[in-house]
Amino acid sequence: MDRDLSGLFGVEEIPQAEPAPAPAGPTSWLDFFISRAHAANPLDRWVPTRQELPAYEARIGELLQNTAASELQRGAVAAPYDKVYRHLLPTTALIESCWKQYVVRDGKVTYLRSQSSSVGIMQINQRVWRGFYDIERVRWDTAYNVRAGAQILARYLKDYAIPYAQKTGRPEDVARAAYAVYNAGPRAVGRFDKSPPHPREARVDEKLLSLYRGIAGGAPVDLASCGVATRGTSSGARAQ
Repeated sequence: MDRDLSGLFGVEEIPQAEPAPAPAGPTSWLDFFISRAHAANPLDRWVPTRQELPAYEARIGELLQNTAASELQRGAVAAPYDKVYRHLLPTTALIESCWKQYVVRDGKVTYLRSQSSSVGIMQINQRVWRGFYDIERVRWDTAYNVRAGAQILARYLKDYAIPYAQKTGRPEDVARAAYAVYNAGPRAVGRFDKSPPHPREARVDEKLLSLYRGIAGGAPVDLASCGVATRGTSSGARAQ
């Protein structure tokens, strides 16, 4: 890491240890089993089975919620955009990785990696952010990856999304523009307003908006479908 570079761009150093969230509320036999299996760090190299998904969803969801609250507490995003940020962080993680830090490849657990060299739950690009963040921790530490992504998202929201939404006069553009920049860089800030839109970009932006509205409305995340529940659907029918 290059601390001079981080200081120049105002990137705050992340502490060496990020606490993993404990399960909230009463625990079941499944929670007990998982907590024993992941005693050192409940999220360390955990690729959940379908049976483990409810417990995994709860812990990752709590980690995302706590990270957003921590960033807001230190003033990363001011009101009235704090609510947007609080909902956009888990939405971004959902559309980027389906809340996954790890995958099984060739019989071994490894970190999730895209073709563009972005890794982990928040899909941090290793080339773009090398020097600002510890790349090994971005790969292997779920909480660190989330914290880095939360910092990046807050920066993009303040520097690009809020000014864009103020220009258009559409408050919902804050979330859309922030994710567009997170996904494709500052030049993409208003890509959803292009006419005609790029088909692939349009699909991604519409999916983001659908997920964001669901999470902001209190809909539960369903990692089995990488979506959120919609009103009037059964537990097996989810928005994609």
